[in-house]
Amino acid sequence: KVQVLRGGRGKAGLVRRAVTATDVERVQKEIEETLGGVPKHGFLIEQEVPHVREWFLSIDLDRAAGDWRVNIGEGGVDVSSAKSAALSEFSDEKFAPLVRTLAEGMRAHRLQSVEINPLAERADGSFVALDAKLVTEETSAVSSIELDGDIALILSGGGASLVALDALIEAGGRPANFVELSGNPDAETVRAAATRVFSKPGLKAVWVAGSYANFTDIASMLSAIRAAYDAAGLSVPFVVRRDGPNADQAQTETLAWAEAKGVPCLFHRADTDLEASARALVSLL
Repeated sequence: KVQVLRGGRGKAGLVRRAVTATDVERVQKEIEETLGGVPKHGFLIEQEVPHVREWFLSIDLDRAAGDWRVNIGEGGVDVSSAKSAALSEFSDEKFAPLVRTLAEGMRAHRLQSVEINPLAERADGSFVALDAKLVTEETSAVSSIELDGDIALILSGGGASLVALDALIEAGGRPANFVELSGNPDAETVRAAATRVFSKPGLKAVWVAGSYANFTDIASMLSAIRAAYDAAGLSVPFVVRRDGPNADQAQTETLAWAEAKGVPCLFHRADTDLEASARALVSLL
């Protein structure tokens, strides 16, 4: 198998069977001629897995439904008659143990999607993943840029951060910084980043904004941000536009906290777009 980052290698003749060492050398030369040179990452040579059927299996997040979606089709390279079902409703006894194991692993390692293609079924009914593609959520990290405005921003990372920044400026707000907390950072990382953001003099508001999170614990994140806000002695409007895991808890706790402190507060979810949230924030100034 040629080690290139692309799909459809089987159809392109880049996955070949070789019985002897001589076959291996011959196939390698044929592929190099097809590609016009030696592939940068070389070849993967491994023992053949005897099997009776090939399947396609993927699990990914259905954001609209708030559930994982399982997709199964027969054929491997040429997928046919694919079936799709929500993980919570998945009941195919043949694949259920494998799907449960995959789902547990995805949650543990914060994966956005898993695709096994082909999934080989052996004569004894067991399965072997002959190839797989995993998509991970961005690793937890903090990036920060100081700006000359007076609205503190704590953003989720990715394209939503730039959309939020543009939305705030379009609404007439002046960002004090550009800070991204991507992935699922721990509480200490969040609090340290928020403390740095809130240390800037002259802040007039705080906006915690971003897209729908796959794995970020919204309640834990907001708890750490509120703690940093309290430690900084702020009393400026606090507006949130986030959604995802534990968002209900985060909303309840944040609104109760703000009411107790007498802090103007809005908590927007995914049904409020970033532009509307930005306008609502500016209206509080």
